[in-house]
Amino acid sequence: MRRSTMFKAVALLGCLALAEGSFASEPRVREVEITVQKGYHPNRIQAAVGERLRLKITRREAGSCTKEIVFPTLNLRRELPTGELVVIDLPALAAGEVPFHCGMKMTKGLITVK
Repeated sequence: MRRSTMFKAVALLGCLALAEGSFASEPRVREVEITVQKGYHPNRIQAAVGERLRLKITRREAGSCTKEIVFPTLNLRRELPTGELVVIDLPALAAGEVPFHCGMKMTKGLITVK
């Protein structure tokens, strides 16, 4: 093998190793399905520090109270159309509690991060 070809091969392997390492260090996303029908089910979610959550929310009722979901500490608010899947990707979470509630603050839930 010529020296220039060997150099290119070594450089390519090094780039692949770096890319693989960066993908391995990306925080995993955990999916949590939430049904909205006379409350959030589940209404309590446990998460690890730094974990990213993908909430997959389906609202199965038509009342005005639960037409949106609010995460006040994350400054996040989303509409929840009846019968439609709404996906919310949360950032990596720090230790503590992340409350969520409906637009009227009557239906509540909590993410506990440890």
